[in-house]
Amino acid sequence: MMKTMKKRDILLSLLSGILLILSFPNFDLEFLAWVALVPLLYSIEGKGAFHSFELGFLTGLISFLGILYWIIVAVHTYGNIPLILSGLILLLLVVYLSLFIGAFTFFTRLIQIRSGLQTILFAPLLWVALEYPRSFLLTGFPWANLGYSQYLNLPFIQMADITGTYGLSFVIVLVNATLFYVLRQWSTLRLSVLKAGTGSGLTLSGNSSPRGQKRGSVPSNGSKRTFPLRRLSSPSSFFLVS
Repeated sequence: MMKTMKKRDILLSLLSGILLILSFPNFDLEFLAWVALVPLLYSIEGKGAFHSFELGFLTGLISFLGILYWIIVAVHTYGNIPLILSGLILLLLVVYLSLFIGAFTFFTRLIQIRSGLQTILFAPLLWVALEYPRSFLLTGFPWANLGYSQYLNLPFIQMADITGTYGLSFVIVLVNATLFYVLRQWSTLRLSVLKAGTGSGLTLSGNSSPRGQKRGSVPSNGSKRTFPLRRLSSPSSFFLVS
């Protein structure tokens, strides 16, 4: 059964967008790129493909607005374009780029629903398959590719000589998907242990209840018990009834 989109899912997608912003200049916290997609993957878990697209699109809007904000200044200052029109140009560009992250989450859920595959098995390839045509489609816009966030990570980016920035993006998404898988499995295991512990506690509690006490016996806790008196046929005799 597909889950509906909740406030928690929106907040998680926003968090991914913010983490992506912090991964690029001017913040240069490139290590955050290795975990930036984990909240987004959590937000689309159990969702339909359309809701997943919306969440991915929202992440794209936030991240690209924060990363490419300077375009409005460049277009206005050096292109002599009015500020309002410059803002509109930036907004259109951001909406266009956000479609690719929306497509990523859309196809991620669609593949999971149709095939049951774990995200870790296809998410890196899917991301690169969308990032590559973005670099060439409609004259291309390769800026803000995920791999570019690691320009200060000199040991890691050496592999770009062979794979290009798409290889860097592949590895980053692979790490994100792996972290998501591990955290999800750990959460599932912890929940199972808690349920098992709760069930065992209830069973032990039920077995220790004072059932089957003999008539007229005093409870083990030493408390007194009142017995009603019932009159028998003989006026001189009484019987204790529990």
